Amino acid sequence: LVGWTRIVASRRWQPGVRGEGARGLYSSLLLLLKPDPSPFPSSFATTKPSPHSGNATMARPVHPETLFHLEPVDAATEAVLQHQDNAPFVSTSSTGDPALEIGYHVSSRPRGGRVIARLGREADLVLPAKSISHVHVAFEVHPISHAILLYVRAEKTRSVRVEPGGLRQDGNFRQLVLVPGVGYRIAIGESPRLFQFWVKWRLVDMAMTCAVEAGFQAAQARAINPRWVKTEDDDESNIRSWYNTRLQSGAVSVVRDAQLREKIGDGTFGSVYRAVDLDSGHFIAVKVVGLKDDKGRAYLHREIKTMQTLNHPHIIEFFGYKSYVADEVDTQGVQIFMPLRTGSVCDLAPLPKEIGQSIIFQLSYQMLSALDYLSERSLCHRDVKPANILYEVNNGNYTFQLADFGLVNYEQLAETVCGTRVFSAPELHPDYGLGKYRQTPKMDVWSLFVTVASLSAGAGFQEQKLATGSYSEILTFVRAAAAVRLPGLEAMARENPELRASAAQMLVMHFDGKGLTTRRSDVGPIPEVLASAATETRPGVPAPRPERQNAPQGVTSEPKRISPPETTPPPPPTAGPSTRKEDVQSTQLPRRWDATKRVTKVKSPAVPERLDPQEMDIDVRDGY
Repeated sequence: LVGWTRIVASRRWQPGVRGEGARGLYSSLLLLLKPDPSPFPSSFATTKPSPHSGNATMARPVHPETLFHLEPVDAATEAVLQHQDNAPFVSTSSTGDPALEIGYHVSSRPRGGRVIARLGREADLVLPAKSISHVHVAFEVHPISHAILLYVRAEKTRSVRVEPGGLRQDGNFRQLVLVPGVGYRIAIGESPRLFQFWVKWRLVDMAMTCAVEAGFQAAQARAINPRWVKTEDDDESNIRSWYNTRLQSGAVSVVRDAQLREKIGDGTFGSVYRAVDLDSGHFIAVKVVGLKDDKGRAYLHREIKTMQTLNHPHIIEFFGYKSYVADEVDTQGVQIFMPLRTGSVCDLAPLPKEIGQSIIFQLSYQMLSALDYLSERSLCHRDVKPANILYEVNNGNYTFQLADFGLVNYEQLAETVCGTRVFSAPELHPDYGLGKYRQTPKMDVWSLFVTVASLSAGAGFQEQKLATGSYSEILTFVRAAAAVRLPGLEAMARENPELRASAAQMLVMHFDGKGLTTRRSDVGPIPEVLASAATETRPGVPAPRPERQNAPQGVTSEPKRISPPETTPPPPPTAGPSTRKEDVQSTQLPRRWDATKRVTKVKSPAVPERLDPQEMDIDVRDGY
């Protein structure tokens, strides 16, 4: 009707004149079919002259909830600003040009804190083209990290392109994180109808973080549907499942890049940061390692190569790495990506009495399983301590994971002095066994015992005092803990590594072999020794040489001596309970495990799936 009205008003069709009427009708039909130079009626826009455009929308003051603007790249995209549904959200960007506002105020109805604004053919901001989906893209906020996400809602992800970075191509990735301050260029749609925008940030750094969190909380409160408040990403277990799926898919690098947030700790050769995965928006941990010399590069190369080959539920996962150039110093470095956990065992000490025994049970079992896995691969961690054991809690159950493999080494190559002094085994100290015994995975067993002992509130563990004192003071603490508080783990604290239990032997002794990587048939008995023989590495005292006690061949965890035999004859074996292999496999343990009670026989309980401290009728000593 509008077209025919134009025809009649312009008197281009005069049916009263023969011939002219036919040509007029033909011309009128062409006029109807000819596309308008502007895709929108002129009544939709309030225009003013512009230096670079024939028509431009009259910009208004910026809405206070605006986080950033989408500024048109070309004249074709600039026409979007003239659409009547977009006009209320057009204001001046940071560059002084009119652009679309993106903020929580743009959404047509409250959808909780997740959605900021949507763009599409029938969305909060309209992109009028048939090739555009009803909702083509959405700007969202990750409910946990509060990172800003560009999420592709269209069926074809290739219809959205982002520079720099872009959507990951080696998987079904539909989102990526937009880092405040980065000048992104976003193209939406397909040729010939393509909408292109520059991202112009209104806020950056802490101002942006505060604005997003405030807007997220306010939008949650305005939500009129509970389903909009709760999202699938609210559950940390789903985040873990997301990454596990990526790990199982065999992706070269689970994480490509990350945005560092705050520093949360220090590793052996670098600092650890809380960060945001730029593909998913999930929180991860990033270890930033600066390489200053060839020794540091060798350690880092070994750490990465080792972590790439490990796969155990109680060893921290490896998500990949990225090389970078530090801003302050001109040295090459690397970012190592890992999952973010609740905290480290340091945060748990001292353990409260109500749950102390339960946590020690879970920690001992899970770390012994991890150490046996490393031992079977002839690997020594060499820095087992509370700070390097991470944990998370799910329904009262603790999951522990061994981390920081900066000092890991193969058994046959491990020779250097390393580790944290308070937790390191006697064979690493010059006056107590250095050079006398080869470094073996049994060093890690000693370190795990000291770690467990340090968690007791009544054990008197003072790391700073022990770290500055003599090593004999550390041995005094360990001996007291083994004799009084943790006699059930005494075999882990023997100063002579030849007599010390391996992780596999402790799993057989206390857990019926559950969690073993070593073949059960290769696990020999733990030697029975006199108390003096267990502490044979004291300075000035000749170390006795007990004979091997018929351990079966193939026990990979037994250390090898590298010093010549001494002339002092070994003491005869002490009388005591049988430790034959047959007893290891057949003897039954009491229902509940108690590390505070001395074990007189080799016993093995089934590992419960869930522990209830109230049901553990154990004689818990003072201090737990």
